[in-house]
Amino acid sequence: MSNLSNEQKDILKMLKVFKKVCEGNNIWYSLACGSVLGAVRHKGFIPWDHDADVFILLSDREHFRAAFMNSFIKDISLRNFDITKRCGQCHDSLFMISNGKSIHLDIYTLVGAPSDYREQKRFIQTCYYLDRIFKSKFVNWHNCKPRNKFPVLLSKCITFPISESRIKENIHKRENLYPIDKADYLVNMCCYNTVKECIPKDIYTDTIEVQFEDESFMIPKRYEEYLSRIYGTDYMIPKKY
Repeated sequence: MSNLSNEQKDILKMLKVFKKVCEGNNIWYSLACGSVLGAVRHKGFIPWDHDADVFILLSDREHFRAAFMNSFIKDISLRNFDITKRCGQCHDSLFMISNGKSIHLDIYTLVGAPSDYREQKRFIQTCYYLDRIFKSKFVNWHNCKPRNKFPVLLSKCITFPISESRIKENIHKRENLYPIDKADYLVNMCCYNTVKECIPKDIYTDTIEVQFEDESFMIPKRYEEYLSRIYGTDYMIPKKY
């Protein structure tokens, strides 16, 4: 704990708030992606990382939003992507201002996915390309890397006549294509760079509590399988992604 950067300490504070809201309102949650890797390999943050990710289920998203707003948390706010204007992300996040810097905790929503492998690939690829195009609508073209300037400019031209509300309608339509209570697979539509496949629902939802810094959080019980799917079988070997 003493070796954490100020930014990591702030993120840990948000993680604890997130956990308290979920546990106090019977909302399923899990650490996600690199935060699971950090919990397993380092019992906390990956030393060079300055972010954290968590999962909730689509069926719990509105419940979490209402529970958080009713908790009146001081200094930490919820960025609800449904109501945030010019939102370049399709997930919620907690954020706070610390030392003049915005610190955030990404709250990824797990949604139902098809069972057929070919349909899964099409679904994920469609989500990926549409989200890349839609996010470009709100990106500052001048701040893009040189290799990305032309694709972003082209995407901006495509999405210029499309309203933000239509974009969000499209996101919600894809989120609800496969009802989560009937689905055998889940997927995080907003994190294609890390998770490029649909994963059996029980790998996500069957969780255990593990140490993360000076607190404990839920992660997938079959974390070996989860992490191997994301980072490869050598996930315990430190490397900067």
